Amino acid sequence: MLTVLLNTVNEEVTFEYWCKLNEYIARNEALEWGKLRTGTVGISGTKYVPPVPEKEKTIEELKNILPSTSLSVTDKALEAFTWGAREQFFWDGNKRTSLLLANQF
Repeated sequence: MLTVLLNTVNEEVTFEYWCKLNEYIARNEALEWGKLRTGTVGISGTKYVPPVPEKEKTIEELKNILPSTSLSVTDKALEAFTWGAREQFFWDGNKRTSLLLANQF
């Protein structure tokens, strides 16, 4: 995985790139990898059930994090990580994918 990140460090952060990160992270660990989940999941240790993600809404939310000039690089990274970890966009590997996304800022 480190090789993938190092080889793509200059790649633009887009929805497609983010899905590609998850594809490498969750390969053979999830129902599907590199694609938004289509069913319900839970977060162990909590009662929170994240909604099933809608592609267009998710793309728009990601686009809102990326260009923000009111946030420092550190704050963008933290926002991207917590957003991805809480919303559980993928079947598996959400925290790992979000951490790698955060490293791109």
